[in-house]
This record gives sequence, structure tokens and C-alpha cells, in this order.
Amino acid sequence: MYRLTDYGAILRDRRRVDAYSRALAASVSPSAIVLDLGAGLGTFSILACLHGCERVYAVEPGEVIGVAREHALANGVADRIEFLRKRATEIELPERVDVIVSDLAGALPLFEEHIPSVIHAREHFLKPGGVLIPQRDRLMCAPVAAIPDPWNAIPAVDFTAAKTMALSEPQAVRVAPADLVAEPRCWAELDYATIASPDVRGSVEWATAGGEIRGFALWFESTLHGDITNSSGPWFPDSVYATMVLPLLEPLRATDALRLTIDATLAGGRYILKWRVGEGAWQTTRTERSILQHRIGEHLLLIDGASGAYHVLNETGAEVWEALRRGDDVETIAAALARHYDVDAPRASEDVAAIVRDLRRAGLMD
Repeated sequence: MYRLTDYGAILRDRRRVDAYSRALAASVSPSAIVLDLGAGLGTFSILACLHGCERVYAVEPGEVIGVAREHALANGVADRIEFLRKRATEIELPERVDVIVSDLAGALPLFEEHIPSVIHAREHFLKPGGVLIPQRDRLMCAPVAAIPDPWNAIPAVDFTAAKTMALSEPQAVRVAPADLVAEPRCWAELDYATIASPDVRGSVEWATAGGEIRGFALWFESTLHGDITNSSGPWFPDSVYATMVLPLLEPLRATDALRLTIDATLAGGRYILKWRVGEGAWQTTRTERSILQHRIGEHLLLIDGASGAYHVLNETGAEVWEALRRGDDVETIAAALARHYDVDAPRASEDVAAIVRDLRRAGLMD
């Protein structure tokens, strides 16, 4: 949940605010009905009214909605804004809307329930031919030469365990253009008019890249409306959005082709990112095997300590994984699953065999 000081930081990003204001001005008419997802302080709701819309539904699950109501009163538009303290997927509206505006992103648009909220609102509340702000986001990436590394600060103390865990998850940091060692590439595009799943996967390649690589910077470029855009990333240090870095446990040194694959999976209300680097000249020098695991609801997150790759197992996959780690054989596991889920033995055996194949394909077991 944001604090008021966090909302102040958001307002200081004038490039973002101005871009959204221009997009709203280009989208609303005197008869327009607007849906503001994640209204926060009520900024976009108030701007939509000031640009002449007829009515706004402002959706915000947090306590800050009370402050937003005060702002609507102070700006003389309270009679045109209906505030709903709910999540976007919980609301009901008496009519369809002409415009849906939202800014629910974190360091990336792949943030909590952002995409499911937009999909739900689009399918249930947007009129045919209605406007989405933003229209699309391009997810960008580039290899970087430097990321924060405090783990060798005290030479006499071995912090390998903490380093392995910290460098096995994304980090939100500031990255300068000089830190990039290759040209940016787009690894995925989110078209909000057609997107149907919150899960995203993409691959990019660089023909050449020089120097040492310690991770990959991720940011996004938004098309809000027409030619009105907004971007985060290394060239915009004043952006409220930090750049996300996918770190490597060991640096890469090469000048040959590089391939990066990223999987983003929404599990338990948060995104799990899995990334891997192509083979060939680009490989880490770390050879020991360690698998870290962490429960997220019914899902099990596995982190490959050698590559830093993330893998998410559903409830059944998690049970199979944990049984294999105990030393149970496949037949024993299948029999246990058959009893647990009340399925026939052949079906349970097929499911376990498929899970084992997937684990082997992911390199999580021999």
C-alpha cells in the first residue's frame, strides 16, 4: 500500500503527469464516461473532469480514496466523480464507459493484478470502440555492466548465501545509459485492446556485445494515446518508475551473440520472473548446483542457484517435487496422488510422469 509521500513522488514525475493529461484531453468529450482504475489521489479523475468529461468512476481499494474525495471537493468536481473503494475486479457499474485510464505499473507493467484488472474492465465495462489509456506497453531490455554488489564489502566474512538469494531475484535500481553494453531490445509488447493473459514470455538476441555483463536492465515504453507516449528506463532518471535489473550470479565475458529469454508468471497476486541466457560463449562460470525454494500460497517457487532462473510449480507439481526430494520413487508418488485427488492410478501415473519430464526439461533434476 502506498504512503502519501509515495504519491508525492509520483506527482513529481511531471513528464508522466503531463503525458496522461494530454492523453485524457485527446480522449474525452462532454458526454464521455471515464473509468479510473487505481485512482490514488484522484489525479486522473480530476483531470478528466477538468478536460470536460461528463462523469468518472474512480476505483481505489486503499484508504487514500478519502483524500481523493477531498481533492475532488477542493477542485469543484465532486458532483461528477463517483468513488468506489474496491478492487477493479470487484466493481459493478450501471453503464459502460468511453475511456478507461490506469497506471497500475511498478518498475514494469507486470505488477500485481494490473493486467487482470485491465482485462476485466475492458471486457465488462468498455464500450465498443472505447479508449484505453495506455493503449500498449513495450517491454524493453539491455545487458548491463554494473549492479549494486554489497556482498564483498567485508572481506573477512563470507556472505555467499545472502548473495545467492539476493542475486536470484529482480532488483529495482537506477541504471544509467553508460551502464548498458548493447542496444536495447523489445522482448514483449502488451496490447491492452487484445491481451488475454497476464503471463508474458519473450526472447531477444544481440549479434554482438562487449565487456562484462552482470545482469539485464528492464523498463517499458508506453503509448498512451495516438502519438502521446511515456517511458521509464535509463534515459529518464527522474521517472517515478525504477529500472528493474535481472542479475546474474556470475558475470559473463564474451563478444559473441547473446540470447535472453524471459518468462513472467502471475502467481498468488505477484509476478515470478524467470530468465535464462543462451548457450555458447555466454554462460556463467558457476558450476555447483543449488535449488532454493519458497512457498507462495499453493505454488512453489524454485530458484536455480546456478543460473538464477525461476520456476513456478502448481500445487500438484509442488507435491511431486517435494516427494522426489524425500527420495520417493515415481510409483509411490503416483499412488499418493491418486489417493489424495481421488483419480484412477493410470491417470495419476501419467500426470507424475509429465511433471517429471517438465522438471528434467527445466534442468531441475537429472
